[in-house]
Amino acid sequence: MIYYHLIATAATVYVVGLTKSFTSYTLHVSAISSTTGELVSSVDFPSSISDGPTAIVPLSSHSELPQVAWLEAGSIRSIGLTPKLTGKPSTLKGATYDKVIDVGLGSLGHFVALKGDGTGCVLKLDEATSGLKSIWEFSDSVGTSGAFAIANAFAY
Repeated sequence: MIYYHLIATAATVYVVGLTKSFTSYTLHVSAISSTTGELVSSVDFPSSISDGPTAIVPLSSHSELPQVAWLEAGSIRSIGLTPKLTGKPSTLKGATYDKVIDVGLGSLGHFVALKGDGTGCVLKLDEATSGLKSIWEFSDSVGTSGAFAIANAFAY
């Protein structure tokens, strides 16, 4: 198991990583108490992530529960993080994606996902559903560099 991301809240630090299985990776999250440093929970979430750590995006915001989003077989999946890590992963419906891109806005709950036709989508944490929603699509993106340019314009 290798850890790639930390998500800190006032009460808990979530350590996000991957465990190698036979043909893919499994999402692994450990929850550590921010006050005592003790391990609260450690869970492998059912997943089959083929692209390794680039397929994982940590998300947080001031008003939402932190989440981890990942790309799995063309779908964007996510899990809300609580100290006991008892949540179930959910899947964003409606589109097939080729890539997720962490554009540095995870602390605001935003990231970019690219579809096979080159369309980019800005996705964000959704207060109403405690999941994810698409808030903006842009066609003819130029891959990763275009996603960063759009994200920078979006953030400012």
